[in-house]
Amino acid sequence: MAAHQIKVTLKHTHPPVWRRILIPDQCGFQHLHQVLQVAFGWENTHLHDFSFPRLKWRVVMDADHQEELHTLPESMVAADAYLKNMKCIRYTYDFGDEWVHNIVLEKELPLYDKRYAMIAKMSGDHFTEDSGGVHAKGSRRQADQDALNETLKTMDIPETATARSCEERFSPALLNTVRELRKLFKEELSKQEEEQKERRVMKEPSAIDKMGEEWERFLLQQDSTEGDKTKYSFRVVEGDDDIRSLLLSMSIKEGRNYCKYLRIPYDNNEDKETLLQKVWETLDANPAYVRQALEREEIDFLLRLYSKKSVSVTGDLFQGAVRKGMMLGLLRVSFGKEGEEERAELSFARDTAHFLKRLQTPEMEKAWAETDQIMRRINAFLMLYGVVETDVLYREYCRVFPEKIKKDDFLRHVFWGGNMSGAWQTGHSVIGTKTTAYAVMLGVSLQGRMAFRENHLSKKTGYKKIDAGIIKDLVAGKMLECLSCWGRYGSLIFDEVDEDTLGDALMEAYVNVLNGVNATRLLEDGLCYYVQPESVFEWADLWGVAMDCVMETGLADLMGYSRLEFPEYAATKKDREALTLLSAVERSLRAAPERHLHIHQMSHDIQMNLYSWYRTALREKKVPEAMTRFVRLHPHAECNWLLAKAHIEAGQYEQGRREMEKLRPLLRDPADLEGYDLIRELMNDAGDRHQPGQNVLPFRKPSPAEDEDFDGFYQEPYKRKEEKIRPNAPCPCGSGRKYKACHGRK
Repeated sequence: MAAHQIKVTLKHTHPPVWRRILIPDQCGFQHLHQVLQVAFGWENTHLHDFSFPRLKWRVVMDADHQEELHTLPESMVAADAYLKNMKCIRYTYDFGDEWVHNIVLEKELPLYDKRYAMIAKMSGDHFTEDSGGVHAKGSRRQADQDALNETLKTMDIPETATARSCEERFSPALLNTVRELRKLFKEELSKQEEEQKERRVMKEPSAIDKMGEEWERFLLQQDSTEGDKTKYSFRVVEGDDDIRSLLLSMSIKEGRNYCKYLRIPYDNNEDKETLLQKVWETLDANPAYVRQALEREEIDFLLRLYSKKSVSVTGDLFQGAVRKGMMLGLLRVSFGKEGEEERAELSFARDTAHFLKRLQTPEMEKAWAETDQIMRRINAFLMLYGVVETDVLYREYCRVFPEKIKKDDFLRHVFWGGNMSGAWQTGHSVIGTKTTAYAVMLGVSLQGRMAFRENHLSKKTGYKKIDAGIIKDLVAGKMLECLSCWGRYGSLIFDEVDEDTLGDALMEAYVNVLNGVNATRLLEDGLCYYVQPESVFEWADLWGVAMDCVMETGLADLMGYSRLEFPEYAATKKDREALTLLSAVERSLRAAPERHLHIHQMSHDIQMNLYSWYRTALREKKVPEAMTRFVRLHPHAECNWLLAKAHIEAGQYEQGRREMEKLRPLLRDPADLEGYDLIRELMNDAGDRHQPGQNVLPFRKPSPAEDEDFDGFYQEPYKRKEEKIRPNAPCPCGSGRKYKACHGRK
């Protein structure tokens, strides 16, 4: 038996409402619908369907299938193949309020032994049916994860119905249609499998796969949260084996991988014992390699853990240190039951303490400092490339940093250092007889990026030659200075997050953009999670920051080039079809944006044209006629504001004033009217002080010089009237729990 771990997010919710659910394999769409009804607190009183990106086929209720084309009945279709082959599945419930749920497969769990679903984690409460949608106020009600799981336990999920049972329930004509569709689907899958044989892209397998999967399952089941930490139930014992014996118990696959990571010459015909003996001898002779895999805190933690027979710990340090200990042969993990509670037993090798103390000498710390510098340099390149061939990475490294490093030593840092420390991943592609190795930034999909490059880029397309100064700034930790658009992004959320959380929030958004998400996703899932804009002026400025990040950041799909850079580069490589930066203006003019609340909810074409026109106004000091014509044809508050802003920043001050006057009738919300009056007052006060070409209404905060010359036009970011309660602060209710684990969850 196995299960799929899926994450289901209710679209357009801020903060996001989501559920992480385990569903058994061979679960049909009909049963998936029932699980989602329970997980999100719906009452199953409305219609629903499942749809897929870029496909016209839908999975619908059986009654609807008989009346609609391009549909499949949900009772006869298993969700497994769609979860594995589609980027996401869209589940829409209630076509009036239109509750849209995005379903993404996170991973597969081969050891799941139940035939019912389970909510592993969740965020956000239930919405009330017929309340008007996600934007309706006061429409939420509290959700209890334990109660939901109790309900799910009563719902047995059988495997998808067999052909015989289907014949008893459906007409022959319907069954013939389904059989034809199944045949076409199988043919398409077979075709894809043949293509995969020609070109395979895969991640490097991790060490000790089975033990690692069991460890993941244990951590998932132990996820009983108190505050912001998770407590784990386990026991520590000293085993009878030494590190060498634990290493030799690994499989031949781990032996070959470790030899490749450590750059140890080996033959595919060598047996497991010979390979793993080479690994042990190399690690024993070079403890610096083990030190490269373990952080100083992890070494201290494992030593403390080893010295005690029983201990209770909390935190992410426990998860990472134990996993690395398994991979390095320092310990093994087994699982058992103690009453009703599952408990892990950590059995350390008897020479673990002696081996780890070798890693704490001053000489070892000095060697680690040099290694850490190389690792941070490699990580800086990966931040800008996302996915890069190891040969190209070595070439670029030597170009930027003059210190000589042998290629074997460099590749050892890439493969061993990256995989064992968890700093990044490696992978390879096989085309015919040629194998190419890649380094991959954490969070970036190697398979997706390689598929895009193969389908859309010519073989002549090369990697971007990155400026050495940017690399050195990233190594020095100056990401916000050298990538200015992300400095603006960070300044927007700075007051809304803890100092410890800011870096994680920025990196999550950055990786999403590196993977190719658009401004709509970045704004909805990123900025709006932390900042709550109240007026059209704030919404437009947030959209501008999101567009800057999306357009100026290099993409893994485009070999490190940004969306702005690539069209010019592609013109020299005859690769223009890889990315259409600006869509046809007339298509945008025919689209009506009035039905959208905000710019970021408009079509991709409209957003790209508005952004292009705005940049043209800044660059050429003249607002394009197409932008004015678009706003005239389709009046929209945020678009009108963007046009007025473009005129002012282009030095066309009077035109900007007139556009502001045309904006007034479009405003209804009190926050919009208040913002409008403030801006008009500032404009009147500034008056003749405005200098043509001055950047007075930027998507960024003005420099001190700009602020001194023309301080009236900068709109301050939204400030809370009441002090925000930090997630880790004590809850004001007096429960003693942290706010985010108490009333902050509502």
